[in-house]
Amino acid sequence: MKKIILLAAIAMAACMGGAAKIYAAEGNASVTALSDESFRSTVYDYVNSPSKWNYKGGKVAVIDFYADWCGPCRMVSPLLDALAGEYGGRVAFYKVNVDDNRQTAAFFRINAIPLVMVVPVGGEPVKILGARGKDDYRAAIEKALKK
Repeated sequence: MKKIILLAAIAMAACMGGAAKIYAAEGNASVTALSDESFRSTVYDYVNSPSKWNYKGGKVAVIDFYADWCGPCRMVSPLLDALAGEYGGRVAFYKVNVDDNRQTAAFFRINAIPLVMVVPVGGEPVKILGARGKDDYRAAIEKALKK
């Protein structure tokens, strides 16, 4: 049933355009899909301050840079959905489709996916390239939470 609801939400969100989209994750948490514009307003405005990282969020963030056609990305997505449920709102989870949001992908020089960025509050993001196990992502999140 969760898969049907998630697929319906994805289909509806695809029709919505560039606004941030929210996907249901386990444990009543959510993963928010960001466009170039919503990334700049929610996470980091790389247009107006490109030389200095300035995270806008008030809690640790996990950002999944992915593409729909990418097999490893499809393996990572449910792991991050499950982690969103585990962290239940203590950590913000985001998704950025690199095919649809080329400006953000180009700014971060993303040329391989999946790429997951774990962003501590007041610190520099940590990039995790390639599909990893849930424990690897959890360890990076826990480290960011301790900063």
